[in-house]
Amino acid sequence: MSPVRVEVVQDTCCCSGLCALAVPDVFGQDEDGIVVLLQSQPPQERHAAVAEAARRCPTTSIKVS
Repeated sequence: MSPVRVEVVQDTCCCSGLCALAVPDVFGQDEDGIVVLLQSQPPQERHAAVAEAARRCPTTSIKVS
């Protein structure tokens, strides 16, 4: 499986926290609830969870490539 690169768009984040709850080792939240990217290239065993978090993001603020 090829490497996965994750990006977040903080300007469009609505602070739902779904990503941080689903994959807390990859996504966090700042004091205002805005997504914080903790790992831009997560390990292979986290790829499926990261992809699911991106799909569930209500504002599509998570980009996976």
